[in-house]
Amino acid sequence: MKIAMCAIPLALITLIASGCLSSSEHNGSNAMPGYTATEVYKEISASIVYIDTPMGTGSGIYIDDGYILTCAHVPWPFEIVRVVFPSGEEFQAGVLSSDPMADLAVLGPVTADAPHLSLSPNDDLNIGDSIYIIGYPGEDDEYPQPSLSQGLVSRLRSWDAEGLIYIQTDAATAGGASGGALVSSAGEVIGMIGFTYSDVFGLGASAADISPRVEGLIAGEDVSGMGNRDLPLYG
Repeated sequence: MKIAMCAIPLALITLIASGCLSSSEHNGSNAMPGYTATEVYKEISASIVYIDTPMGTGSGIYIDDGYILTCAHVPWPFEIVRVVFPSGEEFQAGVLSSDPMADLAVLGPVTADAPHLSLSPNDDLNIGDSIYIIGYPGEDDEYPQPSLSQGLVSRLRSWDAEGLIYIQTDAATAGGASGGALVSSAGEVIGMIGFTYSDVFGLGASAADISPRVEGLIAGEDVSGMGNRDLPLYG
């Protein structure tokens, strides 16, 4: 039986437990027009992929140049994973690079008949803004369709040591959603869901903050400064 992946990175557990993960003040309003949940799903879902490994499942976001962004814990410790698009297109995608500190991984690239999604630079988020999660929670079908859940931005939490903002939401999520898209009512990918905390809320890294790290991963940089942490599978 496979496990729907939705793990909590150790560093984040420590920060939450110690109270060091504090709220961040963001002012301003989302000036973009709002769309219905149906419109958001139609706009985004074709580019949200299902990731299947021998150990578990997760989600990913098809971004520029054919790369797939997901959480580092989703493909780990495997070097190649099965990736399925909602259209039924299927690939064996290699893990290009990962950042275990921020829980990021880049797969591919692959050439699929789906739009490339851009990570939004918009960090004007406010408590109470509508937000959507599109991913594959609790999924075990071989060729599934992504799920949609809706909620609010409940809180903004800052991890000062890494310079990252995490978006807390009450939108329903579960294991397998890790690597799925956090989408604003304007249809922008504003974050990537990483995990749930005690089944009470979900946390996702802000797209504006992780974008430079993703670019570094694609360029082959050691953005975490931790060196090679791959687990040897043979020998």
